[in-house]
Amino acid sequence: MGNELEARVEREQLEGILPILRGERIWGFFALTEITIGLAIATWCFLIGGTTATFVNLRMGAAAALGGNLIAVAIVAFSATTPSYRYGVEQFLLLRSTFGHRGTFLPMGLAQFIWIAWSAVLMIMLGKVFLRITGALTPVAGSDSLITTGAACAGLALCWLVLTRGVTGVERLNRFVAPGLAVIMVAILVIIWREIGFRQMFDMRPRGASQDRWFNYVVAIELNLGAGFGWWPFLGNLARLAKTRRAAFWPSLIGLALFASLGTISGLIAGLRFGSSDPTTWMIPLAGTALGVVILVFIGLGNVTATVLTGYVACMSLKQTSAMNRWKWRTVTTVFMIPCFILLAGFAQPLYNNFGSLLSLTGLFMAPLAAVYAADYFILKREHFDLWRLYGISDGKKTTRNPSINMSAIVAVLVGVVLSFFIFNPLSFHAAKLFRYTTASIPSAGIVAIVYLLLEKRRGS
Repeated sequence: MGNELEARVEREQLEGILPILRGERIWGFFALTEITIGLAIATWCFLIGGTTATFVNLRMGAAAALGGNLIAVAIVAFSATTPSYRYGVEQFLLLRSTFGHRGTFLPMGLAQFIWIAWSAVLMIMLGKVFLRITGALTPVAGSDSLITTGAACAGLALCWLVLTRGVTGVERLNRFVAPGLAVIMVAILVIIWREIGFRQMFDMRPRGASQDRWFNYVVAIELNLGAGFGWWPFLGNLARLAKTRRAAFWPSLIGLALFASLGTISGLIAGLRFGSSDPTTWMIPLAGTALGVVILVFIGLGNVTATVLTGYVACMSLKQTSAMNRWKWRTVTTVFMIPCFILLAGFAQPLYNNFGSLLSLTGLFMAPLAAVYAADYFILKREHFDLWRLYGISDGKKTTRNPSINMSAIVAVLVGVVLSFFIFNPLSFHAAKLFRYTTASIPSAGIVAIVYLLLEKRRGS
């Protein structure tokens, strides 16, 4: 009976909303570094680099990738990992202190939109991997779009099966995939360097860029800021499983800033070389049929790993709602996967063709959320959350919860989203003059923090 109770408590900690004590956490520094590296250099990293190649050359693109990722990841890692590590609690439960119990539906909804869209992008890439492999080995009759969509849906079903087994299955799969992806990243750089030489790598020019080089450069920075801020909903969920503060923070910078930037740069070089943002079109021309197929297989596995981990943190956020917290883990994972399947079946190609807009939308939504959360925890709450109150408990009894909706946080986030949209339109890429000097995500985050603090001060006075 005791062993059964312990197993239930452990399952509820890993797949529910109970805090995880420090002695019960499962990821050390190297384990979490493997996770973040595998997550960072999945196909989306190469795709970000290929998209960046639309606007800038290698010098400007490398600076944009390193600067954009490092700035954004440092901000979100510091703000997200610190409270989740300290309390061992999933990030979206802690957001109740900032947004109120019902107000957390806003950040949850925005994050779910991003998670679903990015999962669909990864599975579309997986479908294209299947298409390239079958086309190289034995031509398959039929529509390319139908084959790609069918393979993407099959891959998503596989991700669901892995996800139903919980987070430990992700760790085992990633131990195999992450080293292979790191080797592939280096191989791309070496093969292109040997083919065209070091000097010519820097002479390649972006395709379809405007004549305004500075504007192109700032767009590239904004895209990489969006990618960096996009990790904000992930990091608290990972940090709660870290054994030490060092293991909670530094793997985020190593994997999601350094390796993500290196992967983006390798994708940038390949995108400049082949004139395409689609990584699946590079590999066979780059490495030949045999090695190209092996590389594509590893990329496909990397997409599965990244999608499963994305699904894990998405489902953990869904478990923060009162209704879904009572549901079985398999049911919650199914609820998350259904809109992913719908998106793949009906909107796969438009989503893939507008990946740059998805990057920009990620920064548009996540930068304000990260700013409000950081301002609330570090400035207003002075690094202290009333954990009992977040669970609605006091002295062993239910008590009054936080306000259902904290309008200060809601208004501040909406101000940030609107401001960012007017500085840089993520759909049309039209920009205000201010964008050339500030980007859109950085001023949005700064203004949001100020607005939130002023509104909270007025509310408390």
